[in-house]
Amino acid sequence: MRYFRMPASKIEVTPLGVRREFFSAKDGDAGAEHELNKLTQLQATVLATHKISTPFVLGVGTLEPRKNLKTLLEAFALLPSRLTSQFQLVLAGKPGWGATNLEKFLQNYERRSSLVLTGYVSAGDLRALYSSAEMFVFPSFYEGFGLPVAEALASGCPVIASTAPSLEEVAGSAAIFVDPKSPPEEWSRAMVRVAESAELRRSLTTAGRERARRFSWEACAQQTSDLLRSVAEGRA
Repeated sequence: MRYFRMPASKIEVTPLGVRREFFSAKDGDAGAEHELNKLTQLQATVLATHKISTPFVLGVGTLEPRKNLKTLLEAFALLPSRLTSQFQLVLAGKPGWGATNLEKFLQNYERRSSLVLTGYVSAGDLRALYSSAEMFVFPSFYEGFGLPVAEALASGCPVIASTAPSLEEVAGSAAIFVDPKSPPEEWSRAMVRVAESAELRRSLTTAGRERARRFSWEACAQQTSDLLRSVAEGRA
C-alpha cells in the first residue's frame, strides 16, 4: 500500500501452500505404516549423511543477514550446559548475500563443534530434518510469507518464530513467538522452555499439524484462479 499507493480494497492475499509430503499420514489411513517406515529410513539416511545426532535444534533458510542467524547462533550458545552438552544446532540452507559475514562470525563461535551446516537440501531431506528435530527456530527479520514455518508445522516440529510480518498470521497460536530484535537471551529462554517440556512439545506438534492444513497448493491455485476470473469478468 505504501510503495505502490494502492488502497486495501485493491489488494487480495493468496497464501502459499505446503507440499503434501510434509504431512504425515493419519493413523488408520491406507499405507500409513508403510509411509512411516519410509520416513524413518529417510531420517536415518539424512542424519547419517550430515553427521547429525539427536536431539537437535533446526534452522532453515538462505544464509543471509535477513534471516537473523547470528541471533540464533548466540541464543544456542547461551543454552545451559545441561542442554548444550546434548544438542546440536543444524542450519540448512545455501549461502546467500552477506554469507561471508556469517562465516567470519563462525570462525570464533564457541559452539562450533555442535554446529552442522548442511548447505542446500532437497525437499525430501528437509522433511526428514523437520520431523527429526526437537524444535525449529526461525528468528527472521522479514518474510513475505514464511514457508519454512508452515513446513515445520506440517511436519510436526515445534516452532519458535519471530514476530516478523506474516509469521504470526501463518502460525497463529501454534508456535511460540519472539521479537526478532530481542536479545539472544530471550530466544534462548524460549528454546529452554521447549527443550525441557515434553508436554509443550506435544501441544505445539498437535496444534502445528492442524494449523498447517490451512495451507495447500490446491487452495492457493483455486484462490488465484478465482481472483483472476473475477478481474476478467469485471467483478474486482
